[in-house]
Amino acid sequence: MAGIYTLNVMAASPFNVVVFLAASATLATAQAPSGTWKEVQSFTTRNCSGCHNSKVTSGKLDLQRLASASDFSEDRDAWEKVVHKVKTGEMPPPGVPKPDPAVTAKVIDWLQHQFDRADRNAKPNPGLVVARRLNRTEYNNTVRDLLGVDLRPADSFPPDDTGYGFDNIGAVLSMSPALTERYLSAAEKVARAAVFGIPAPKPALVKHEPWYVDFSTSREVKFDYDKTGMSLPSALHVMHRITVEGDYDIAGLLRGTRPDGSDPLQVAFWVNGKQVNTLEYPIPPGGEVSGVRRQFRIHLTPGEHWMSASFLNVYEGLPPAYKGPNPSKRPQPQPRVRPGAAPTNVEVPEAPPAPRGPSPITGGLPRQASTAFFISNLEVIGPFDAKTDPSPASAAKVFTCGHKTEAAHIPSCARKIVANLARRAFRRPATPAEVTQLASFVALAQKNGDSFNEGVVLAIQKMLISPHFLFRIEQPPRGSVEVTRVSQHELASRLSYFLWSSMPDDELLSAADRGDLRNPQKLAVQVRRMLSDDRAKSLAENFGGQWLQFRALESHEPDRKKYQDYTEYTRLSLQKELSSLSTISFGKTAVFSISSMPNIRS
Repeated sequence: MAGIYTLNVMAASPFNVVVFLAASATLATAQAPSGTWKEVQSFTTRNCSGCHNSKVTSGKLDLQRLASASDFSEDRDAWEKVVHKVKTGEMPPPGVPKPDPAVTAKVIDWLQHQFDRADRNAKPNPGLVVARRLNRTEYNNTVRDLLGVDLRPADSFPPDDTGYGFDNIGAVLSMSPALTERYLSAAEKVARAAVFGIPAPKPALVKHEPWYVDFSTSREVKFDYDKTGMSLPSALHVMHRITVEGDYDIAGLLRGTRPDGSDPLQVAFWVNGKQVNTLEYPIPPGGEVSGVRRQFRIHLTPGEHWMSASFLNVYEGLPPAYKGPNPSKRPQPQPRVRPGAAPTNVEVPEAPPAPRGPSPITGGLPRQASTAFFISNLEVIGPFDAKTDPSPASAAKVFTCGHKTEAAHIPSCARKIVANLARRAFRRPATPAEVTQLASFVALAQKNGDSFNEGVVLAIQKMLISPHFLFRIEQPPRGSVEVTRVSQHELASRLSYFLWSSMPDDELLSAADRGDLRNPQKLAVQVRRMLSDDRAKSLAENFGGQWLQFRALESHEPDRKKYQDYTEYTRLSLQKELSSLSTISFGKTAVFSISSMPNIRS
């Protein structure tokens, strides 16, 4: 087989590629057919031509006119119908003698080999490549990698249309007036953030609450349990997005009761799975902890953070009567006496040696549940002392000629800046005309009395609303109606948006500039490099999340009262595990399938 050809659906699934390669190998190594054309003619003459001839064309089929094997390719549909009817036993019809099964098998074998040979020799026709609009995930990731700005502006865009369960099908990604307006506002917001930084927002309170937690009525004490409390129902796990770097107050509010006489609760606070602080919550008289609140301040960077609050060693520090591990040594409260009732002397037993396993509660002393409390609120307040200057990543990506001040700049610097940005934004080298047009925005801003940096903002805005940024457009040579190869830069975009859901990086673009991506060995090197990058998680989260539908975990809400063991921690763990397994599986498949293609055509 001279080359492997990529159909449009292969941009969505690596498994299609694997199936296609396996099928190609099977066809290439197939044995010669057991039958011959003469046997086919003899078979049809004896069994078919009586009803399918020039005079009696039953089923509008005339087999007598197919006198030679060369007629086969011109009547593929007719012969496929013959094979289907004979294989299913519909022909010859009932009442007519059936042909010898061995002869029938030879005839079918010869015909199927002709179908296979015709398929191998046929010129591929994958059809026109639809201009693919960047979906919301791809837009966010591309803006982040292009300008170093992680604002996720596309989260406010209208939802993407889906086809066949996926939101990256070019034919269904429409362009509405509402989306056009969002593109314009997002372009201005992103461009100004990259050049001038993010305006300092006023401190705000974001309050997170659990989906559902029921009060425990159990007085059971455990010795073997998650002492971090992260997997217990009383913990609270949330995903919180930080847009501006700065200091934030993290507060935890409790609800419920802790047995009177217990040691203070130790609440651990976690960010991205790392314990960042532990606060002590005292137990008020009576054991009611509802409304007890503590907070601390921490410095956070932009991005999405997994934040948690959990109880450490939750079964320790209980009153001695519970016979738990490390019981409280605090003075125990006296039993309450009803007004007018005679006092009774009830002795509280001393703490016995801690047993090695669970101890059943006996007697009537413990009246309160051992863990009838939980984190009812996790509050994030800020930012304070926010850092609003452009990030170092943004400055490095935008001001490639080293000019970052508001002083006047030479025109050549403006051309260098916009040429570099346009090459990366359009995923191909920008034409001289495009560079001139973009540089003219910088000159226009300065002519009107604005700064050089204001002109750069205008040029970036123009790039971000350009069809060459918003769409992945693959254009064949003008006047060509033949199937043509994907260009080096189009291939680079296919790779990056499949593996990363984002634009090609500088190394991949440089490989396309050199023409290296058609070399199978160099292509394999790029694929392996890209899969080792953190951005390859998008392959599992976007393609895998839609194909295997584990994106639905985000909105899945089981009966919280019936399935109390299913917590937010369970959901996040499931999502993380599925994503990790998918990344490994899809990555191995992608290395095999993509790097095995000597030619990729559109």
